[in-house]
Amino acid sequence: MNYCNLIVKILESPYENYLENKTSIVQVFVKFSPVKKGKGNDILNLLVWGNLAKDVLKYYKINDYIIVEGFLSLRKNSKSDYAQLSVRKVYPFVLNTLNINETSLLEESHFR
Repeated sequence: MNYCNLIVKILESPYENYLENKTSIVQVFVKFSPVKKGKGNDILNLLVWGNLAKDVLKYYKINDYIIVEGFLSLRKNSKSDYAQLSVRKVYPFVLNTLNINETSLLEESHFR
């Protein structure tokens, strides 16, 4: 296994599963910028466990950029191979959390 740090963009909403012992696992597909264009797949499956999984569900949404640290592994499926990152730490990088109402309120208070 390889330990790595990546800046990734969330492609779809994180979804939660539970193990038999009630441990929360969140899976989310993300995209990263590859070193060489056209070489391999730039989509990654993130696995987040425990309390960190609940935080990912609560705070991060589609099109957010986050910094993740974790162990990178290659998984084999009957159809294809894919990369998976077991996340140990998550940091916000660029979040798209303001909705239209919050943005208009900020603009109104700024011009008063």
